[in-house]
Amino acid sequence: MNEIVEKDPVCGMDVKAGHEAARFDHLGKTYLFCNSGCRDTFAKNPDAHVKREGVMGNGRGAKPHQHYRVLPPMKHDFFTPIYDLGCRLMGLGTRFRDSIIGFLELRGGESVLDAGCGTGVLAVRIKERVPLANMTGLDPTSSALRIARRRAEKRKVAVEWKEGFAESMPFAEATFDRVVTSLAFHHIPADKKIPALRECLRVLKPGGRLLLVDFCELDTFGARFFLKTVVGLEHFGDQIGRLDDFPREAGFSHIRRVHRAHLGIGFYIGEKGASQESRGGENEQRV
Repeated sequence: MNEIVEKDPVCGMDVKAGHEAARFDHLGKTYLFCNSGCRDTFAKNPDAHVKREGVMGNGRGAKPHQHYRVLPPMKHDFFTPIYDLGCRLMGLGTRFRDSIIGFLELRGGESVLDAGCGTGVLAVRIKERVPLANMTGLDPTSSALRIARRRAEKRKVAVEWKEGFAESMPFAEATFDRVVTSLAFHHIPADKKIPALRECLRVLKPGGRLLLVDFCELDTFGARFFLKTVVGLEHFGDQIGRLDDFPREAGFSHIRRVHRAHLGIGFYIGEKGASQESRGGENEQRV
């Protein structure tokens, strides 16, 4: 009988037997994982995550991340099935998603990651609009991913879904041409926002682009009402008024706000270039 290791060897989280999301047998031991994304990362190269004396970090030299209470769509899991309806009622439906796709500037054949994909509505829409794109969705909320998988099956589009945290992505370096995170950044605690964006930078190919879409201003009653009653303010930290500072601190270059939608939502682009030199921009549209 294998020895049970009750610590996720990728993220370092303690996982009690019977409460694991996944497990993997390796060299006479059964490793328990807090999510399937960590399991998939471990399975690619188990020896990179195991030392003779025990379990190491995430294989990239980073400290094991501390998990936190994930803030699901609309603050509570039981609201997740109606999250997309709520977005449509607030004017964040098809037209809003198509504007995001436009700023991704996809021609077909690119590898695209939707980091914090939630129920998969944007990832599926991207695949429908750009069938040749290689689409991947990442999210830590299993209930949202179940909806995402059903949506993709119903629409008959191929999207790879991964369960995992943005600050510890289960992907190799330089995997994607584009990373988009739409209305997910505010779900990440303040002290995890920079690590999450550094992971976005890591998984981007040189010359790749980040599109960060999230709340940047609370300048209208509608924005304040939506954020406080529908979204919740638990993990907003200090992103309001300085959303562009985060990709800059994470190492992105050529950062600029290219669009400002209603409810105080800003569209920010950052690039992964050779020099990593950051600079602002004035090419902004507003609707």
